[in-house]
Amino acid sequence: MKRPLMLSVGALLLWLTPTQAQVTELPTQSSALDRALAEAMAYCNAKAADGEFRTRVDAAICTNDGVTKAFQSFHFPYMDLIFQFELAWLQINAKADRGEMSDEDVKAASQSAFLQLQAQVAQRDAAAAQQRAQIQAQAERESAAQAAAAEQARRNALMQFLLSKPFQPQPIQPYIMPTRPTTNCTSNVLGNTVYTNCQ
Repeated sequence: MKRPLMLSVGALLLWLTPTQAQVTELPTQSSALDRALAEAMAYCNAKAADGEFRTRVDAAICTNDGVTKAFQSFHFPYMDLIFQFELAWLQINAKADRGEMSDEDVKAASQSAFLQLQAQVAQRDAAAAQQRAQIQAQAERESAAQAAAAEQARRNALMQFLLSKPFQPQPIQPYIMPTRPTTNCTSNVLGNTVYTNCQ
């Protein structure tokens, strides 16, 4: 019996992991997800090599299970797109089992399904980035408005405090010119000498 075609669906999905890392903002998980997918593919390839799969669909079910577990374990945000790709993968292999598609047709259809998946992920990434930018801008506007309101409240409180105090003008003190003290002097002549005494 011919061994079912084990198209490298895992390798296709590995191309998706940099996008996944960017979405979840956990770049350190990318290599771990790569390993999880590679292990899932290796497991299914080993079973295929042992002849445990009677059809291509059996092999596709195995790879789909591994792919689902790998992406779910790393909290991929768009699991509905993964499920959509896996469904397409099953349909492609079902057609191959019925003789409706050649190996080359399977590869081309799988590549097309993956490119569609990749485009959908990129579209959602862009929408999520735009939403985050809008939320950030809204938060900045609200923060600025709160700061302005707080400043206005401070000014209002200060004005209210000033208005609550009665106005008490300070009396103007008249300016008094300083005066020289008066001095009384008396002079006495004694012979050729004049003696002056001032008090």
